[in-house]
Amino acid sequence: MAVQILLFKTDIHVTSAAIHYILNSNDHVLHWSVDTDDTDCVLKIVASELIESRYFEEQLLDLGYHCELLN
Repeated sequence: MAVQILLFKTDIHVTSAAIHYILNSNDHVLHWSVDTDDTDCVLKIVASELIESRYFEEQLLDLGYHCELLN
């Protein structure tokens, strides 16, 4: 099984129920975490198949969070 790891710079300081819902309801997301101690509040998503990063960026933007893919 191929695994995709996506890293995002965000402004998530506390994970809300809405963030949990979006990330946990995606069947391809195996694991996710937010490093709130990092200045970039890095969101790490491990997925079981390729997912467009834009999907997560748009979902979090709709919730009012900044989210951009880190290179």
